[in-house]
Amino acid sequence: MKAGATDYLTKGKLSIESVTRSIRYALGLRKEVDLRKRAEEKLRNSHTDLALAHKELQASMDKLKTAQNQILRSEKLAGIGRMVTGVCYEILNPLNIISGHSQSLLIEKSNDLELCQDLDSIMEEIQRISKIISSLLKFSRKESMEFKKSDIRNELESVLSLVEKEMRLEGIQAVRKFDSNNLPVYIDTDGIRQVFFNIINNAKFAMHGGGVLTVSTEIVTSGADWSYYQEKDSTTVRPDKIMRLKFDDTGSGIRKEDIEKIFEPFFTTKPEEKGTGLGLSVSYAIIEKHSGRFAVESEFGVGTTVVIDLPIRK
Repeated sequence: MKAGATDYLTKGKLSIESVTRSIRYALGLRKEVDLRKRAEEKLRNSHTDLALAHKELQASMDKLKTAQNQILRSEKLAGIGRMVTGVCYEILNPLNIISGHSQSLLIEKSNDLELCQDLDSIMEEIQRISKIISSLLKFSRKESMEFKKSDIRNELESVLSLVEKEMRLEGIQAVRKFDSNNLPVYIDTDGIRQVFFNIINNAKFAMHGGGVLTVSTEIVTSGADWSYYQEKDSTTVRPDKIMRLKFDDTGSGIRKEDIEKIFEPFFTTKPEEKGTGLGLSVSYAIIEKHSGRFAVESEFGVGTTVVIDLPIRK
């Protein structure tokens, strides 16, 4: 007789209670498996939700940091502006006296070549100081701007037409990528042109061996993450659309350690005779007065992109 048959004959019959216990045990195991699966699924969902919450928190922190930096920079520039106004006028008075005496000596001692060379050097330095003071006064000026509805493409074209010939001589190509759609913006044309000149001059200096400057315009929707400068107690409504201008050059770029300093007055990477370090400070202040945004992105050795956002008001 086979072993299986022997076991069947020799073992006692299963009782109803034992069968019931076995079934209950099997059902309990099944229930535990289901509970474990639900717990694992819940854990996975919690992990996903936590990762999403962390991402949203990081985005909020980045946005807050950007806003704080804008406020600190604005307050710093405003404080410096108030200070330099008085200092500039105190410097201008003796500077004008020195300039007058130097010019008189140049006329009286025109036969003394050595003295005239020294006086010419003095006059060059006086002119340089006057240029710095003029930039400081523009930076700190508080007079209201004259805003009028304008086509920003026309203002860009007028500035490019003035500098493009010189750029070609330096091996720099200017590429225009203007949006065919047009929504006029309210701007102070003199101030905006000054901003354009400053940006283009910086790009020219960065591309001293030649390169490409791409200037583009684009109408974009201002999302919730779009931050812009706004005066305290202002009731201005967030614009639905903004005019985005980009100046993209293929120059030397800006070092990472310098990028946070570029809006500080007198900070410059140019030689002393090439710049005062006030161009971007003045430009930043002008864009602020337009309730806009001024940002710079750069990679050292690759190039720099300047982004200006101007609100489109109805």
